[in-house]
Amino acid sequence: LVAATALQAGGEKEYDAIFELQLEDGKDTATCILTIDQSSRVLPEIDLRMREEQYRLLDADGSTEQRDGRLYWEPTKGRSQLRYEVVLTQPRGTAFDGLVTSDWAIFRGDDLFPTTLVDDAVTAKSRSRLRLILPEGWSAITPFRRDRNGEGKGEWMVD
Repeated sequence: LVAATALQAGGEKEYDAIFELQLEDGKDTATCILTIDQSSRVLPEIDLRMREEQYRLLDADGSTEQRDGRLYWEPTKGRSQLRYEVVLTQPRGTAFDGLVTSDWAIFRGDDLFPTTLVDDAVTAKSRSRLRLILPEGWSAITPFRRDRNGEGKGEWMVD
């Protein structure tokens, strides 16, 4: 899940974001949730690169439109969530960009949470978190620092 809280203090726009990944062992897809919680509409539209062959929209608060390999999402004021499913096993020639087995998985994070453009990226400031919900006994390696103040043991600070 991604949870975001938008605050406007002294003209500065800030929002919190949590990107959540839910994995099940042996399952070739993952559920991703992006949550935006904004007291004002700091982010009126979010534009995500989501190819239909790799991503399937499950549910969204606010309006969405898919066209030309992109998803345009207009989150509502307050807390909004975008839920989608992503195919993890991605062949690339004779190798793989991502692969899932019954015991482990390896994949690129930017395939799970695709490139995103936001209208107010220049003036808005995010406090982002990554939350991983993994099968029993699995662990994770990320380039991010673990968030000791997060809600659970599987949370990292992104920025």
